[in-house]
Amino acid sequence: IFAKSLKTDDRFEIIVNVVFGLGCFHLKGDNILTEKLLSSLNDSGQIHVVPSMLNEVFIIRIVVCAKDALEYDMHIAFQIIQTCADGIMIEDNKDLSSTPIKQC
Repeated sequence: IFAKSLKTDDRFEIIVNVVFGLGCFHLKGDNILTEKLLSSLNDSGQIHVVPSMLNEVFIIRIVVCAKDALEYDMHIAFQIIQTCADGIMIEDNKDLSSTPIKQC
């Protein structure tokens, strides 16, 4: 579900296939954009993600580990990620999406 959502937004790239609830992705462009996104997501207090590097590409890892997680939860997490990405794109004058801007 999460990977399917990511594929709908051209700003993101899935780095490896989602396995056992672990999703790895990055914001296309310089590593600094993904680093800023990670900070924005964690600073929001709405979801928690962790950083990693793969072949010199900074990536964000998100894990679904709650036994009672629902599809709805994945959609909400993706909306939070999109909202924070909107803020990063505006901040860096690289708005690559027609998604309406919301506060992260």
